[in-house]
Amino acid sequence: MGLKIVATPIGNLSDISQRAIETLKSANGILCEDTRRTAKLMSHFGISNKLLSFNDNNSKKRIPKILEEMKNGIEYALVSDAGMPVISDPGMKLVDACHENGIPVDVIPGPSASVCAIAASGLNASHFIFLGFLPRGSKLRKTLRHMKEIGIPTVFFESPYRIKETLEEICAISPNARVFVGREMTKVNQTFYRGMPCDLAKLRETFIFFTIFGFLTAVTSFFIKFPETEQKSKMSAHLKVIFKNPGFKASIINNLMYNVPFAMITIFGGIYAKDTFHIGYSLITILFALFFLTSFLSRLILTIRPPQNLSFQMVISAILTALGLILIVFSNNIILYAVAFLILGIPHGLTYPLSLLALTRAFPPELRNKANSYFLSILSAIGAFVPIIFGFVIQYFGMRITFALIVVFVLVLLIFLVKNTIYGKHMENQD
Repeated sequence: MGLKIVATPIGNLSDISQRAIETLKSANGILCEDTRRTAKLMSHFGISNKLLSFNDNNSKKRIPKILEEMKNGIEYALVSDAGMPVISDPGMKLVDACHENGIPVDVIPGPSASVCAIAASGLNASHFIFLGFLPRGSKLRKTLRHMKEIGIPTVFFESPYRIKETLEEICAISPNARVFVGREMTKVNQTFYRGMPCDLAKLRETFIFFTIFGFLTAVTSFFIKFPETEQKSKMSAHLKVIFKNPGFKASIINNLMYNVPFAMITIFGGIYAKDTFHIGYSLITILFALFFLTSFLSRLILTIRPPQNLSFQMVISAILTALGLILIVFSNNIILYAVAFLILGIPHGLTYPLSLLALTRAFPPELRNKANSYFLSILSAIGAFVPIIFGFVIQYFGMRITFALIVVFVLVLLIFLVKNTIYGKHMENQD
């Protein structure tokens, strides 16, 4: 009888302990935050057991019945969606109630995102404070100011969609603070970012990709400064290392191969279809809906099943781009044009995430945030000038010839990418 608190993996399923598996098999039932997520874990390990939803919405109602059943000899295992239960989840209320009612409580330890983050951060781990998910609005700054006054490294969870706001608040309060952010910890796309909050706040898009279902774990130390003279002396060396890195070159080439065609399609694709095939705006809207549908599906698949061979995926993406553009050039009816849009949506969904994966795997943790910053700066510069260039080219050559010229441009870049495939080893997972 009693309650077993069972830790589950925070990402890598191999991190679960044999004792945890045996406990989940032998318990009379499993209490979990989300039965769908826990069901996937149970299925992976071949565990067939009753799952009972236990979350913030129903915990108050279910605790009395659960306590009564445990008093009568029933044993429950308590799990969270990931990591150690009771840490930032409703399990605390049940554990407290068990102690109050004399019901035995046992712990089966395992992975914890907060402990993993503080261990990997390189910051003072002799003592730290864990805050779970931070409050929003005015309470956020008040909380961060309070932690600065205490002066102890602080660990907290954050959504990839709110991390920019939080880092900007830390930057405003203590710009010289040291911040460590762990993304997708223990997974194949695990990435660590460490630096000053003002610099890391610029990497919002990097945090968002591949975190559709996840969260970030951050560690902040307010009173540790980076040696400024040392940083300046290393900056030039870092710049050379980054720009000579084959993975960085491949990321830029990969994005050029699609960003240029994408700019042409989004700005002039609808106009070209209307002038050439004499279709209405409603049909043009459907074309772009198909385009973004295949883009979404390809990116979703890439998120769920990250590729091991990035070089191959980049080449395939480039070939699909060239194929779609060739179909546009030679299309003589709207059906062929629609097929081209469906094909082009696939590399649109793959290109940017593949480039970010390449950067992640090509650089050690201490250089990744710098590499990402340079990468995004180059893309912004390209995006500012490409539409202007297209305007002049179309004026003199027309849209069809412009599309044909872009095909040549993509094929030339594809040759450079293939020659650069030696960097493939650099892009395998380094974590």
